[in-house]
Amino acid sequence: MPSIKKINIGIAGCGRIADLQCLGYYHNPNANLAAVCDPDIARAEHCARKWGVKKLYKNYDDLLNDSSIKAVDVLSPHHLHTTMAIDALNAGKHVSLQKPPTLTIKELDDITLVSKKRNKFIRVFENFMYYPPHTKALELIRKGDIGKPVSIRMKTAVGSDKDGWTI
Repeated sequence: MPSIKKINIGIAGCGRIADLQCLGYYHNPNANLAAVCDPDIARAEHCARKWGVKKLYKNYDDLLNDSSIKAVDVLSPHHLHTTMAIDALNAGKHVSLQKPPTLTIKELDDITLVSKKRNKFIRVFENFMYYPPHTKALELIRKGDIGKPVSIRMKTAVGSDKDGWTI
């Protein structure tokens, strides 16, 4: 069986969620976290040191112009996802988006069209899709045990603004 070459990943956006996203790349034998990018260069430098990443960028275009980066994980505010994803696809990169991937279905359709045109993958990372309380609720709904939902109320705890979450 042929070996798979590691894919160099660039993280675009070094905010709080990036600490969780980077963990998936560390444990994936086919991925190499190779670059970070954030308009706050001090934050990019901090993450690069913490994660052992050698390349860092302040400007997103510089990340996209790095030919060694084959995929970009867009971890920016949601309203920037569409532009950043399309720019990455047009630069020849595969793209991963956090949920929600876009603000409208049309924006996601636009990204999908560009990914097909460029023959690049897009991934929408939904971290609660298989969360046990959610899968149980779906099971109960499908069995008709709780009737038709008209609203959902959910409480989660991820730490405090002062301390954040522990990884």
